[in-house]
Amino acid sequence: MEDMDYQKVQQYLQALKALQRSVERSIQEDTYEGTGRMAVKSYQGIQRKVAELLPEDFYITDTLALESSDVKERHLLGQVQLASSQMIIYLDGLLRDHRVSSGAGPNDFGDLKAWGK
Repeated sequence: MEDMDYQKVQQYLQALKALQRSVERSIQEDTYEGTGRMAVKSYQGIQRKVAELLPEDFYITDTLALESSDVKERHLLGQVQLASSQMIIYLDGLLRDHRVSSGAGPNDFGDLKAWGK
C-alpha cells in the first residue's frame, strides 16, 4: 500500500466510523425512520471508494458489498451497521499491518507487541 493510498484508507475509515456511530445511535434511540436509504447510500459510496483503492481485495469488493432489496428501514440500518463494523475491523487490521511492515511506530497499545519484533 502506498502512502497516498494509506492516507485515503485512513480518511475512509474515519467516515465509516462516523457512519457506524450514527447508525448505531439512531437504532438505539429508535429515530431511524427515513434514514435507511441515506445510510445505505453513504455506506455504498465509502465501500466503492475503498474498493477502487483495493481492487484485488475480494473481501472489500465482493463480501462487504450490500445486497440491496426492498426491506424494512430497520433491516437496512442493520445491514449497514454489520457491514460497516466488519469493514472498520478489516481496515484497522490492514492499516496496522502496513505500519508494522513499513517500520512505522505504533499508534495504539495493540501495536506495541509487534513494534518490538
